[in-house]
Formats: sequence, C-alpha cells, structure tokens
Amino acid sequence: MSEFVLSEKNIQKYLEKLNINSQSILSVKYLPGGVINHVFSVKLKDKTLILKQGLESAKSIFNLKLNKERIKNEFTAGVFFKKYSKSAFFTDMQHFDQDFNILIKKDSLEEKDSLSTLLSRGLVDVEVGEKISKELAMIHNKLMHREDIMKSFDNKKTFYQIKINLQCLDITDDKKIREKIEEFIRSYLYHEYTLIHGDLAPKNILITKDKKVIFIDFEEAHYGNPSLDIGYLLAHYYLNAIINNKIFDKYSTLIKRMFEIYISNLSNEIHTTKLEYEKEVSMFIGIFLLSRVDGKAKAPELVNNNDKENVRKIAKSIIVDNIDTIEKINIICKSLLQDGKPIA
Repeated sequence: MSEFVLSEKNIQKYLEKLNINSQSILSVKYLPGGVINHVFSVKLKDKTLILKQGLESAKSIFNLKLNKERIKNEFTAGVFFKKYSKSAFFTDMQHFDQDFNILIKKDSLEEKDSLSTLLSRGLVDVEVGEKISKELAMIHNKLMHREDIMKSFDNKKTFYQIKINLQCLDITDDKKIREKIEEFIRSYLYHEYTLIHGDLAPKNILITKDKKVIFIDFEEAHYGNPSLDIGYLLAHYYLNAIINNKIFDKYSTLIKRMFEIYISNLSNEIHTTKLEYEKEVSMFIGIFLLSRVDGKAKAPELVNNNDKENVRKIAKSIIVDNIDTIEKINIICKSLLQDGKPIA
C-alpha cells in the first residue's frame, strides 16, 4: 500500500483526481472513534460522501497487523448487499481505490443516530428491533447458496483475525471455558450458507428520525453461518439490558421477539432445526458477552464494576452450562440481577 494517508488537508485534491469539483465541497469532517481506519464525511452541494481508508495496523491495544484486503472486502460486500437485497437498508458504494485502499460511499442525507447511542440511553424501540430482525433474515435468505458471491469472499483473514481469534478464542484464561469455545467454533466454521455482515454491533446500525434502518461497515463480511450475525447483535442488546437493568424486562421481551421474528423469516435451507439454531445463537451470545468484558475488544460503555461482574457471570453460565434458548438466558439474567447470583 502507498504511504499516502487521507487527511482533511489533502482530501480536496484527492477528490479532484476523481473528477469531483472542489468548488462543490461545502465541508470536510473527520469522523472519530475508529481504531483501524480513517473515516471522513464530505458534504457536497448535492450529496454527502463517506471516505474510508484502511490502516495497516490497529491501535496498540489490539497489537494487530491487519489484512490489507478488508476495505476491498467491505466495498464488494456493500455492492452485493445492495444489489441482491434491493433495500434502503444499505447505502450505495461509489468507488474503490485499490492503490490507496480507500472506499467511497454515498451517505444518507437524513439525520440519524447509531443504534448503540439509542440503546445507551435506554431507548428500547420495539418497531426498530423488529424491523432489523426481519430485514436481517431477508438479507441472509437472498444471498444464500450463491457460488458467485462465495468465490468473492474466499479470503477470510480479516474475519478470523478480528472476530474469531480476537473476540472468540482469546478472551479467557479459563481452560474449561476456552475448550468449550474452541469446540463450538470448530463446528460453527464448518457451515457456510450465506453472505453475513460479520460485525453487526449496534454501532454499525444507523437509525433515522423516521426509523429507517441503515447497515454499515462490512469489513468482516464473509460467506458463513448467519447465526453469528444475530448472536452478535443480541449479545449487545443483552449488554445494554444488564447496564440499564431497571428496564431489563423491556429489553428481554424485545430480544426474545427479535429472535422469533428472525428465525420465523429465515429460509429452511439452513440445514438445522430451530432448536439447534437457537442453541448456536445462545452460545454466541455467551461468547460475545464474555469478549466484551474480558477480551481485548472491551465494551466502552461497560464501566461499572458490578455491571462487569454481572456480564461475566452470565456469559460464563451460558457457555459452561450449555444454556440453549433465549428464554433460559432471560431467566439467568433476571435471577442474577435480582439475587446477585445465577440460578443453577
């Protein structure tokens, strides 16, 4: 990769090389918060563009040399998601610069918040949750068993590096728990059904004022088992439910509803029963909860020591005790939050 690094100072000249008239640029804004990319919002007279350049290494906390192909992977996934879903849930990919590892996509002009911001405020929106779950199932269905897409995602280095190693395997020193996770992951990786998002955290879901949903950031997209997408998403709902435990019942009711909507809309081409699928999703919920408290990719919203311990106990209980349904997870959570320890 070239040493060229995108910045607010050079972004106008860069866009001019792409035949975008600098006179049409109204503002350039750096979007903070990313640990592995530089991201800018460029407001033009007639549209807003997002420019994203992948860095070769993450911040020191992750100590990773990153796969250079991940931005190209995101661009390709975005094109497929938009093409096959024909949905407003995805923005239009405009351009990929192979030389400088930069993608450009069109941004929605509507005012919006990330789902993570809304959840951190304790805003439990049933309509939004149901809409996300239904659309996610529909997307998984439409991209299922497509060899043309599968061939485009044969490089899974980013997914293994960030999601499997960093957020599944390297999250605990407990030998028993690690062995259970390793056994589960080996079984999970064997099944490849559809193109999945790979990093469906609430920070990667935007909600407009009229409750339109937009999915973003597909660097970890790959052809695999969709139970990871719904499991990762619901783990973050549980995380917020534990932090905002005074309204835990609202969260738990919605989480159960979201899974029911998702599984009822998912194609029966997934060669497993509903019970087995829910067991997989439940295991991912346990793994990703533990990752967010004890792994390197800790949840920034998890600051209270009591909340940390609650998340840790719930996660370990799910993994060690083979908790296999959303209802059972809800019971364990409620028991712990009320009594201080999970039920047997």
